[in-house]
Amino acid sequence: MFDNGDDVCETEEVEDSREDAFMKKLADVEPPLYPNCAKHSKLSSIVSLFRLKTHNGWSDKSFNDLLGTLFEMSPDGNVLHTSLYDVKNFFKSFDLGYEKIHACINYCCLFRKELKDLDYCPNCKASRWMINLETGVVKTGIPQKKFRYFPIIPKAETDV
Repeated sequence: MFDNGDDVCETEEVEDSREDAFMKKLADVEPPLYPNCAKHSKLSSIVSLFRLKTHNGWSDKSFNDLLGTLFEMSPDGNVLHTSLYDVKNFFKSFDLGYEKIHACINYCCLFRKELKDLDYCPNCKASRWMINLETGVVKTGIPQKKFRYFPIIPKAETDV
């Protein structure tokens, strides 16, 4: 059977549309945070603020309050997001979310890769799951400890 190359054209069109969508997203984050701001773009400000939230353990409510206050304090024409919901949607649009990883309560291991199906730590035998202190019933599905892994947010040089 003769192949006229239509499949190749369709694949190239899909790749071109993905590239166009990505370039449009990049153009959306390039502008400065506000007119005449030379230090921060929309992207750098969002990443910096979200890193502060995660590094310092701020609650979602406090982060929303901070974003709202910063938006009001910034000059007219600023492009700062005003809620955590908007920030998370922004990260999702770039596939820049985070991964939740269950961990041993005693910091012995992370329940991932070959350990992802275990219910107990292989080192200290501690339960992966929360235990009701009154009844002693294991609450399967609710981890005792979890970490959020942000693969795109670099560690600051001042952090140790």
